[in-house]
Amino acid sequence: LSYTGKVFDVSAGTSAALIAGLTDASTYIFKNSGLRPEAIVVGTTAFKFLLSVQGEDGRPVVLVDGAGINNLGSANVPGLSGQIMGLPIIVDPAMTATKAYVANSRALQTLESPGAPVRLTADDITTLTDSISVYGYMAITVPFPAAIVELDVVA
Repeated sequence: LSYTGKVFDVSAGTSAALIAGLTDASTYIFKNSGLRPEAIVVGTTAFKFLLSVQGEDGRPVVLVDGAGINNLGSANVPGLSGQIMGLPIIVDPAMTATKAYVANSRALQTLESPGAPVRLTADDITTLTDSISVYGYMAITVPFPAAIVELDVVA
């Protein structure tokens, strides 16, 4: 996917930058695809960045423990999850650590051959062996490329 014109800056690390970036990202998704954003998908470094966002008074705005006031979101660090401004945060430790995306799940679609995976077996009772083959076909498409945008979290 090309993210030209689809990168929204939250790298200042302030609540104002986070609010502006997420609002602009959500607006872009809705205007260009008709879909609403469903989640923020992040790598581990981007997750840490989002948890460290501070308000103008220097206090963290993402609640990680206890009860708080004036928070924009909350996080479960052991569960690698959370939410900010109503959008769930999904951490994928396998993706590039500094990447963050706002997306709707309908942006990507998988197509799989009917009945897949097909399993074929051939056994030989004289040698007590069994050969198994499993195969199938799958394709991934992007019917709504405008429903995935990137957040710039690198300061």
